[in-house]
Amino acid sequence: MGSTIVVARISGRSAEITWVGDSRAYLWRRGELRRLSRDHSFLEELRAQNILSEEQIKADPRANLVTQTLGLGDPIPSITETQLRHGDRILLCSDGLNAELEDSEIAETLTANAQLAVEAAVDDLIERALTSGGSDNTSVIIVEYLGAKTGALFRRMISSQWFALFAGALLAVLVAAVWWTTNN
Repeated sequence: MGSTIVVARISGRSAEITWVGDSRAYLWRRGELRRLSRDHSFLEELRAQNILSEEQIKADPRANLVTQTLGLGDPIPSITETQLRHGDRILLCSDGLNAELEDSEIAETLTANAQLAVEAAVDDLIERALTSGGSDNTSVIIVEYLGAKTGALFRRMISSQWFALFAGALLAVLVAAVWWTTNN
């Protein structure tokens, strides 16, 4: 039994997407959806070689045949990087979402939820996938990028926490040294 995975690492204005299998990453920017990942699947290989039409791919019974998984063989993760803009949303999902909803339906749902919190968009996507058939597990994560300044503030908070931890440890060492000196 194997598993698929898709992850995003955001640093500054850049998002690095890594995946194995047919879990997907999308970028939703100003009402447009763009797929960032390409499935590690038999049908995706046929699509890349223009062997089958989109209609043939949709009807093909080999839709769940993945060429790479975690837990079976030695997968080679794919990696892509994209530059982010304020308000971008990165959607990470299992194939339970895109098996039930076309990319256009995912984009439509994100557009309908554009002014709402990402949690509402996640709930709506999962609900639509389940009512469309829900034939597979459906996992959805959406991350909204609010700009590099938010990231910089987060890094400063982390640095401040480490400074406080370091200062506390230094104070404890000084107290122990004073106690040891006065007791010896």
